[in-house]
Amino acid sequence: KIPSFDVQYKDLPYLVATNAIGMGLNLNIRKIVFLAIERPTNFGHEELE
Repeated sequence: KIPSFDVQYKDLPYLVATNAIGMGLNLNIRKIVFLAIERPTNFGHEELE
């Protein structure tokens, strides 16, 4: 379903997602803004490398 999302909604100004980058999804993205460089775990938070 992701490829059809990329083609069908190519003019949307924003994509809000979690783990989309880490999963290697091939979306036509021009700008990525990170809110944080850590992620939640079972024991609190860990910093991403």
